[in-house]
Amino acid sequence: MDIFRLRRICAVYASDGINGYPFSLAVIKKALESKLNVCSLLFLHLRRDLPDALKNNPKFVALECFGSDSFEEIRQRLAKEDISRDSLVFIDSLPVLIEQFSLPSTSWFLTQIAELSACVLALVHRSESEDDQNNEDWRRIESIASTVFELRARDKHTLCRTKTKKRNGTAEEKFEQFSIEEDYSITFSPFDYSSDRADDKFVENSISAGGTVGNGTATHLSALPFDLGLNLSEEERKAKARVPLPYLDAQTEKGLVGLNISFNKKVRVGGRILYVPDKEDDFDESDPDDDLTI
Repeated sequence: MDIFRLRRICAVYASDGINGYPFSLAVIKKALESKLNVCSLLFLHLRRDLPDALKNNPKFVALECFGSDSFEEIRQRLAKEDISRDSLVFIDSLPVLIEQFSLPSTSWFLTQIAELSACVLALVHRSESEDDQNNEDWRRIESIASTVFELRARDKHTLCRTKTKKRNGTAEEKFEQFSIEEDYSITFSPFDYSSDRADDKFVENSISAGGTVGNGTATHLSALPFDLGLNLSEEERKAKARVPLPYLDAQTEKGLVGLNISFNKKVRVGGRILYVPDKEDDFDESDPDDDLTI
């Protein structure tokens, strides 16, 4: 994981059976090792329960925000910590914020903090049995996040699907397994999904979304049960080139000869909307508002 590739809003999504808090602490550890300042906003955990390696780091600050009544109060506390573009802000429970302040206000708060810092890392623990409203809340948070780490336990493995939105509008997706040591060092490695891939919707969703799996090779095309025609022989390519495409003829003046709208008329060719007035059309040249005074 390249910590400097994380930008704006990053969400850690932990599903049933896995705790996303250690993963978040591992990301924080990487940020500190990369010389970033880290400010942790605690709404669910206590500062005293944080690992000593974090608490004793001079670049790490933890603010317990249990009694905060407004985002303005939280912003004022952050202002005292001199948050800048070389800072990572961690929120240990996004659902608590949404429940207390509403989703629109929480989204606004995240975007505001993201403008001040290098990255906002927010932890979301979701249950698959939650109602549609909670799932809709997550989809809206996911839509404003530039990076999403989706964590899930499967057999004896802990899996992570990382989806990163690029600046050019495209998305990059990776599917890996990870392990976290006692000192919160995190290691990623390829995951062999081929043996029972069909039984795992989590993996299937990653593949169908066009992601990369394991060693980073794109697999969504090779996994399709039909041929897209990307590997044609020379003879097949020539045959395909000879297939007439009627709609292309309408892009030329010669091709318009057979159309009724071009009969005895000069018509410009190309992608245009051509309208021939009907005799029943009523064109009123007068101004319907000419009796209004300003």
